[in-house]
Amino acid sequence: QANVLSRGLIGGTTVTNDAGIDEAILYVASPIYKQRFNLATGQCLDDESVTLNTYQVALNEDDVVVQLEASSATLLEMDVV
Repeated sequence: QANVLSRGLIGGTTVTNDAGIDEAILYVASPIYKQRFNLATGQCLDDESVTLNTYQVALNEDDVVVQLEASSATLLEMDVV
């Protein structure tokens, strides 16, 4: 399993949730295994048995602050410019 995603590709896709509603999600793709991971939840879009830890992040003036305690379902809360 790849532990480095720093050179992964960021993209977006649409998935159908359990209620049958299409949702737009952002993902990062592993540069080695080409698996795509939901940026908000860490869930692998290509293999349900694989999940990454996610971390709360916040923008504090010019600094990005990352809470180092992992969460299994943290939303990515960051202003994208």
